[in-house]
Amino acid sequence: MKLPDAIIAAISIKYNLPLVTSDKDFRKIPNLDLVLIDISSL
Repeated sequence: MKLPDAIIAAISIKYNLPLVTSDKDFRKIPNLDLVLIDISSL
């Protein structure tokens, strides 16, 4: 995971906000409220 993605995840965790993304790499982060969207069907 690249630094900008790690910063986005950390902010999401700190402020207890869901992170909406299509990037499946975020699944590796514990305690992250992740909402994965499937952009292949758009």
